[in-house]
Amino acid sequence: MWLARLRPRLARGPELCPLCGSDFVHPVEWQATDESHMTVRLRCGECETWREAIFSDEVLERFDRRLDEATVLMLDQADRLHAEWRSTWTDGDFGD
Repeated sequence: MWLARLRPRLARGPELCPLCGSDFVHPVEWQATDESHMTVRLRCGECETWREAIFSDEVLERFDRRLDEATVLMLDQADRLHAEWRSTWTDGDFGD
C-alpha cells in the first residue's frame, strides 16, 4: 500500500529525488558513459538520499540550466537579505 502512494512521486530525471520528491537534488560526481550519456551520482539536500544513474546529454543540459537558474535565485535572495540586514544595521536597530 505505501509503495502505491510513493509511486507518483518517483522521478525519472535527475532534478527530483525519487524518495522524497524534492527538487534539492545536485550532482556530486559524473563521468562519461559513452558519446552521448553520462553516469551521474546525485544527492538530495532534503532527505540526503544518494543515487547513481545514467542520463543523456540532452537531459543533463536541461538539468544544468535548472541548476543555473536556482543559483541565480539563491544569490538574488542572499543579496536582498543582506541589503535588509544592512538597512536595519545602519538605522541603529541592533535588536536591543
